[in-house]
Amino acid sequence: MQNEISLVSTFLNELTNANILGLNLICSSNVQYHNPLMGYLHSDQVQNLWQYSINNGIKYSNFEKPEVLGDGYFKVKGKLNYTIVKRSANEQPCNIHIRIENGKITEYSEAFSLHKMAQIHSPFWGWLLGWNRYYQNNMKIKARKRLFDFMNQR
Repeated sequence: MQNEISLVSTFLNELTNANILGLNLICSSNVQYHNPLMGYLHSDQVQNLWQYSINNGIKYSNFEKPEVLGDGYFKVKGKLNYTIVKRSANEQPCNIHIRIENGKITEYSEAFSLHKMAQIHSPFWGWLLGWNRYYQNNMKIKARKRLFDFMNQR
């Protein structure tokens, strides 16, 4: 159990420091990932997402002590910081769920508010329509398109 908590702490440290090489070493080669904006990603898509996030100023901070959920699952509360063009850095709460199998991180997910993200990206329209499923799906489609365009350029 102590080794798993240490692995989670190392993962969070590497994520905070945007160290892709370190993340690759502690994650499984077929790591699964999910967040409300990007949806489900796996293996090389996750590695590209890390690079894309670093290039676009997305950072993590203020992680609390990992909470053991049992059966290799952990939950950690932290902050997601990102900069949107022409706006100052923004911060919102983010929960990260991690699963460890055979000494490697095999899946992790992030939970945050799409409505709040919409409000920061487009203050009036995000506030007005950010709760709407159509508006959120449009955000998701654009975000995934940007990621896959980034992957095709590499």
